[in-house]
Amino acid sequence: MFLQNVPQKYKKLFMDLAYTMMGIDGKYEDEEKLALRSCQEELGLTQYQGSTIDLDDANLLLVQDRTLRAEMYFELLGIALSDLEYSDEELGAMKKIQKAWEIPTEFDKTAQEIIRNINRNYARACILLSQF
Repeated sequence: MFLQNVPQKYKKLFMDLAYTMMGIDGKYEDEEKLALRSCQEELGLTQYQGSTIDLDDANLLLVQDRTLRAEMYFELLGIALSDLEYSDEELGAMKKIQKAWEIPTEFDKTAQEIIRNINRNYARACILLSQF
């Protein structure tokens, strides 16, 4: 959605974060794999080889642009919620990123609501289209 705004120097960092989020709960659900692949394509990193990142790493602090942090946070949250579950591990990871990037709690709550609505509407569309 918003990854076209990610500068080249942050693309690998984002993908490492996305890959970390995808497997942080030990599950690699199809929805998460699809979301990760979509991110790779949007960033033009189709040859990306998955690499996890330490969420306590100071590299998170390299992203200085507040708007970019919010966009990346939204996308990462989308991956965490793509399988319609928000595990304790995913929640803990997102809290670390939220703190490092100084994402307001209200933004997090609103973003979760929007993403859940997107997921619900996508599921509804799939059901509707399956009737033909």
